[in-house]
Amino acid sequence: MPVSKKGYIILPGLFFFLLIFLLMFLTGPALQAEEITIFYHGEDVTEKLSPQEDEGNIIVQARGLADLLDLELDWQEALETITLENSDDTLRLMIGSSYYQVNSRTESSQVPAQLIDETGYVPLEEVVRGFGYLTDEEEGEYYIFQPETRIHEAYWSAEEQQLVLDMDDITPYRLNPTDDPNTIEVEVDKATLSDDFIDNISDRNFTLRVRESANEARLRFIISSQNPIPYRRDGGIEERAGNLVINFLPMLVNISWDSDDFLEIEANAEMERPEIFLFDNPRRMVIDIPDLMLSEVDLELEDNDYVKDVRLSQFKDDPVVLRVVLELKEDSYLGIAEDVEPNKLVFRPTEENIVRDLDYKPGEISFVTSTDITPELFTLGDPPRLVINMLNTSRDNDMASSLEIDDDRIKEIRTSRFDSQTVRLGAELQESSGYNWQSEEREDGSFLHTVQLENRIRDIAVSQQDQMLGLRIQLSGDAEYEVRRFSHPHRIAVDISGMDLENGLDDFELPEPTGIIEEIRAGIITTGGERKFRIVFELNDYHSHQVLTDEPSSEILINLATREIQEFEDIVVLDPGHGGFDPGAVGPNGLTEAEVALDISHRAAALLQESGFDVIMTRSDDSFVSLSERAEIANRAGAEIFVSVHSNAAARPAVGGLETYYGRGRESDSYYLARTMQNSMVNKLELTDRGVKTDRFTVIRETEMPAVLLEIGFLSNLEEERLLRSSSFREKAAESIAEGIQKYRDSILEGED
Repeated sequence: MPVSKKGYIILPGLFFFLLIFLLMFLTGPALQAEEITIFYHGEDVTEKLSPQEDEGNIIVQARGLADLLDLELDWQEALETITLENSDDTLRLMIGSSYYQVNSRTESSQVPAQLIDETGYVPLEEVVRGFGYLTDEEEGEYYIFQPETRIHEAYWSAEEQQLVLDMDDITPYRLNPTDDPNTIEVEVDKATLSDDFIDNISDRNFTLRVRESANEARLRFIISSQNPIPYRRDGGIEERAGNLVINFLPMLVNISWDSDDFLEIEANAEMERPEIFLFDNPRRMVIDIPDLMLSEVDLELEDNDYVKDVRLSQFKDDPVVLRVVLELKEDSYLGIAEDVEPNKLVFRPTEENIVRDLDYKPGEISFVTSTDITPELFTLGDPPRLVINMLNTSRDNDMASSLEIDDDRIKEIRTSRFDSQTVRLGAELQESSGYNWQSEEREDGSFLHTVQLENRIRDIAVSQQDQMLGLRIQLSGDAEYEVRRFSHPHRIAVDISGMDLENGLDDFELPEPTGIIEEIRAGIITTGGERKFRIVFELNDYHSHQVLTDEPSSEILINLATREIQEFEDIVVLDPGHGGFDPGAVGPNGLTEAEVALDISHRAAALLQESGFDVIMTRSDDSFVSLSERAEIANRAGAEIFVSVHSNAAARPAVGGLETYYGRGRESDSYYLARTMQNSMVNKLELTDRGVKTDRFTVIRETEMPAVLLEIGFLSNLEEERLLRSSSFREKAAESIAEGIQKYRDSILEGED
């Protein structure tokens, strides 16, 4: 008997002939199938189908089955025939006959179609299989299911930062929470493995197991590691080119001692600059690398004169930090090297360093070191301070521990020992300032370091999204600035105070003009008795602009409208996260993210509609909607704004607060919306402000209008789960969304901000 690729039986076709009328007979009364429970893709549908049992066979209401399988039903009373059909298949049954017709072939069943209390009943097994569904029966439970996609392969891509499930079509999916931090689980509904499924995931770091629930057409992909696997529920999984993609953080791939005498730490993607600490008893260097995953690597280093042993740990999971501990040999010193590949950290042998001759002259700190070092420099606020850390360093006996200064830049400079082998130099500033560090070797072999308290331009960039053009000016430190608009010709000028006016023009390149920008130039002007650095963007047209950053700042963001915005279409898409098969995050008392997001979105929609907005919701009930479909709904509608509503979760229950995300690289059209929404939530809800962030979530990457994703509280936090369960908090959250959208709309229409 032949079997189709979908796994169900194909019976030989017969002609549906008129003699069937002579074979009709009346059956005795059917019995209620009290012991049978019927599931459709895991959902109990027994009540919908009202099953009966006839000689051990199950018959169900024809109307209920048609509704369940989305079939058209036609009852021809004169012929006593029931016709069920969809776009592909037609099935006809005659009351009292064991024969039925599927398209052009005739089949027979164990039990005929029949009328019970004037209601049409049909044999369940024959009908569902006739429309391509699979069935299974087990201990009084009857299962109906139909795979809608086949998964062919699981593999790594993009330098092993993404796990890809290669599938025919996207079907409902979710990330399931697990009690094991070393395991994640992806569940895919209405799916089956292809006959030639390939596991290209399993290696020395990861193991893939696939569990198939055949009676529900459901697959669970369980990825395990010997180490914790940090991942996010929101944005941890996305859709790309019809496949599912699970995003991982960059991962450690190698630690080795190179034969050229240096230690190398390598990842499969760009690494953030680490924090480094030095300790004694035993001597060790601790290297904390942000946003890096632990993995199994060979820790057997080649024999060397500097490092005895290496230890690794996933030191933190929120935020993620990988800790590398180097146990150093006696009298050995390592310093971090600059100008290496972005996916590597290199530590080269160095000598113990002595710092001396701390000095200050207006606007410039200087000191001398016995060896060539690259100090760690950064600024802190409230009060404003400049910090300089020097590894493997001791202070000279004659070096002053502090300098009291009285000028308009610095109040005091102090030196101290930060740890056993690190000297910290701290300068208390009168106000926020940028800095520039320079080093030069002197004739005696020592090195003179100067830190100038003058701001410089690091970069100027222009980006374009749809109706907005974005300007980004990055400075070496915080500065006061003013954005001015001029006409005849149209131009935007940015005047920046406190800049290095002597050398500042030599540190950067001006970008090429694009869009409505005809020319970009920079120079020094005098206004109000003060010399300032001015950058001018000459325009061929002007419509409106917004300044997106506050003073003082080390980054200046400006949006220019590329067309006249006289009217705001007022079409807003609200996107309640998760839903249906995917509940999202689940709180300790069972509250689901899908429920919270839907209720808050409904409330926000009502408030916005009262204010005249046309609101579209990507889902209005507890149903599954794919990420790409959510973005496409907004794109088809020509919406002005897209807001995706979520609640967060973290491994540590103490973590809480509010976050807003905008798409990576979309500063010009979405950053201002994100900042406005975050401020509105923080002011209204009074939870911890975790800030505005950028990421590659599908719904804020594939949308064509300004788009943000809100994380309203943490369901993993017991107190915030309690708040998210309350009607009053949900109403306040909805008000914050509506007020944020209205404020954004008004500021866009007003133009200058």
